Amino acid sequence: MQPIVRNVAFVAFLSIFFTVGMYYFNLSSSANTHPVTVVEDGNQEKVGTDSSNVQEMKQKYEHLLQFTDELRERVVALETSNKHLANSFQKHEAAEEKVHEIETETVRVTEKKVDAAVETDIKRESAEVPDLWGQETKHSTGPCHGELPEDAESYMDIVSRNPPPTSGPVPYPWCPEHPPRIKPATQRVYLAAMLFSRIYPDPAERTFCDLRTWLGYYRYAGVERVYLSDTWIKKEEQYKDHPCLAPAIKSGFVKYIDFHKIAYEFSVSNKRGNDFLGEVQTPAFDNSQKFAESENIEWIICMDMDEFPFIPKDREPGFLARYIWNIQKSEAKNKEPCDRTSMMHIKNVLVEGQRDPAFGPLNIQQSTRVALRGEPGNKKQIVRVKAVKYHQVHTSKTKFGRNFDPAQEDIQMLHVWGGRRYKWRKISELTPPEKEELFRKTKELDLGAIPERLIPCWPNREDWAEDYLYYSNKTR
Repeated sequence: MQPIVRNVAFVAFLSIFFTVGMYYFNLSSSANTHPVTVVEDGNQEKVGTDSSNVQEMKQKYEHLLQFTDELRERVVALETSNKHLANSFQKHEAAEEKVHEIETETVRVTEKKVDAAVETDIKRESAEVPDLWGQETKHSTGPCHGELPEDAESYMDIVSRNPPPTSGPVPYPWCPEHPPRIKPATQRVYLAAMLFSRIYPDPAERTFCDLRTWLGYYRYAGVERVYLSDTWIKKEEQYKDHPCLAPAIKSGFVKYIDFHKIAYEFSVSNKRGNDFLGEVQTPAFDNSQKFAESENIEWIICMDMDEFPFIPKDREPGFLARYIWNIQKSEAKNKEPCDRTSMMHIKNVLVEGQRDPAFGPLNIQQSTRVALRGEPGNKKQIVRVKAVKYHQVHTSKTKFGRNFDPAQEDIQMLHVWGGRRYKWRKISELTPPEKEELFRKTKELDLGAIPERLIPCWPNREDWAEDYLYYSNKTR
């Protein structure tokens, strides 16, 4: 603001000098254009100027002085205004800095209170279960739970099978409606997932059958239990009776959690932003954590409906569970229990291009361009259930172990961003410069055989088509 006012004052001064110069130029020109001549013996001679012209010049000069005085007063007024604005600007900056300090201190105090409350809970639990806390880490029953799950090898064998498709209603074992492959009486689930979501008309055009694709993809990756928190607001948004999702719930693969009450109360509270994370999403994760603990789950992955784990060098069934197990098995040989991985942060990589059914029937086929680089600072977590101190959206607080950030070329989280960057237009609808920009920053997404192995899980493709048309029409 200060430089702007100074520039105005400078321009005013230039105007004064320019105006003075122009007046002098006009006066001089006026005087020279009205000479008085005297004729003697037929000869003309210039002897002076007309007195009327002199009077006119004096008047112009007086007007010039008056105009100059007015400009000088305006410049002084501008300088005074500049000082007031400078003072206001300084006060505004000081106020903003104070607000920032208050907000920072509030966050710090809140986090400190949360940590203190969690520590109190841990101490209480420590008194109740002394074998889990305060023991030497060299013991397998110590606080870092370094023991390997005895039944993980058989779990990997089960979720890694790639049998030929059958002609029945459930052609592959990773179809969401397939009965549980893990028998709770003899072994536990090694890898589970938690998801909270709501299907409603929005520009991303997500549908109930898209969620079914998500379930099939995660089961193909090696997940054998999904805790699904349904945050429906309107009755028609509810998951449990929809034909695309009911079979997965009935089979036992999906643990359905009705989160309507909490979601609805938030929706009518007029709260926004971070309040949603604290009052809906985090409680949903905490609730799923309780189920995971009660069922003795080893690892749990916390994702959104538009996120898909992907390992470029392994696209076979069970790829995600196998990746985690290989890390856990390797660390068991050369790391102490408390030094082993308890949480992995998977880097998000955007998948762009508004969904287009021309590229295939599944939503993971319909956005075709994947970014060359991951999203800065945007990661999602896979965490050991026993290690969770408390959940957060992108990274939870753990009680023991190390955090591990794998390289993007080893494992990544495909974040289906769709057409957000280009106002939800399909790639075929982009202008040449927009298309050139998109292709410069991305490459073709290659999921290998995964889509072809998931498509047969849709015995009734008409359900998917109707579902997509309903939501695409609702958002246009």
